Amino acid sequence: LLPPTPAPDEQVYTDPQGRYRLIVPADWRPVGGTVGLLRGDDGFLETTYLPQMACIDYALRVCQWLANEEEPGKYRVIWEGADRCRVRSPSSAPESATLIIENPSAPPAERYIYIKADAAHFSAIKNSFAWLRTADEGGGTTCDRRPQDSVFWDEAAPLPEDLTLVTYELPPEMQHADPGEVIFSRPAGAIPTTRPAVLATAYATPSVENINERLRPFGYELRPGAEPSFYDLYRRGEPLLTHLWRLPEVHILQTPQGERLAFTAYVLQDADHKGHSTVYLVQEDGATYWSEERGVPPTLAWLNENLLVLDFDPGAVLVVRNARHETLFSFSVGWDTPWRFWTWEGHWYLEVNDFLIRDGEILNQKYGFEEIFGWHIVKGRPFYFFRKGSSIGFAYDGQPINITFEEIAHGYCCGLAQNNPAYAEDFVGFFARRESTWYYVVLK
Repeated sequence: LLPPTPAPDEQVYTDPQGRYRLIVPADWRPVGGTVGLLRGDDGFLETTYLPQMACIDYALRVCQWLANEEEPGKYRVIWEGADRCRVRSPSSAPESATLIIENPSAPPAERYIYIKADAAHFSAIKNSFAWLRTADEGGGTTCDRRPQDSVFWDEAAPLPEDLTLVTYELPPEMQHADPGEVIFSRPAGAIPTTRPAVLATAYATPSVENINERLRPFGYELRPGAEPSFYDLYRRGEPLLTHLWRLPEVHILQTPQGERLAFTAYVLQDADHKGHSTVYLVQEDGATYWSEERGVPPTLAWLNENLLVLDFDPGAVLVVRNARHETLFSFSVGWDTPWRFWTWEGHWYLEVNDFLIRDGEILNQKYGFEEIFGWHIVKGRPFYFFRKGSSIGFAYDGQPINITFEEIAHGYCCGLAQNNPAYAEDFVGFFARRESTWYYVVLK
């Protein structure tokens, strides 16, 4: 397609590197000596490259980083395709919006294009984007090791004496395979046979009998509803909620003062099954309205003796709240992406799309890691993987370890989830690539 032709009252802005062009109002002028910044009486354009994001592996995560960098959860992330996304303020009349476009064939420093404009002109400028030149000979997304990365890895700690690392080179036929397309095979003998559950924990759907056994000490009981597959919740022999259509996941906390109870109940508001569901938070003292159903159930966790609830709010924002429905933290994600939410030793953690948040602090930003994933307790100490520049490694007991890889397979779903890292109390197994060779790595 030919690039759009500017109207008489428009002008073309051309990227100094000659990669793309945009159309803006004719009366906008450059500001000072800042390349890529134009202003007029009615708006502005700011466009540049993001070399600091060169080691982030796709555009959506760049948008998530930008949206949550200063005021997490304030800005919204909108996914627009495999190579682009945008960030905007949450109001119905946003002041500005930002578009991120990935050019995977460009040199790393020019991989991500940043285009920001006032809300009135943003759509027209976005739609005027046209490539002038995309591919460079020798260009590509391989992230170069930066000087600060070399210093970081040189100063990382050696493998602790209580850990052993063993690598198994995968057979030749797997060396050119993609873990996003092919299920890799773990070498025979790599996984201890005494722990068959190391790869996965089977999920068993709770029965009404098991749930009632846990609810009974608090005076609650689930009984069959008026229709099949529905339930009524009773408290002390009296009906409390009717038309529950989802068996609850019951959370019980042991405290010095006694047991605490929490679960969410989904109540169908229309007996003809055409209406929506209302979510109630049920605790030992009764049920309170929580929210309308949003398709993704809230996640509950206890922090000391306080209940925390993770919601997926409209606008694709993850929100941590307390039992009084007060917001403690928000994080914009852009779509329904898998996450984990838990507490450990007086802290709450949220892991989503290779970001790790602890007590509202985004640890990727704190440590300068492009990715953090796979947080688990191994041998009683916290363990996680992370990317620093062109290399991926892991941290154990708070210390980055000076063992690096180019890639670690993770984040896959369905059948390909077998390629994700496997964890046990004293074991981590993962597929990793180093110097273009794939290995299965065992840490124990």
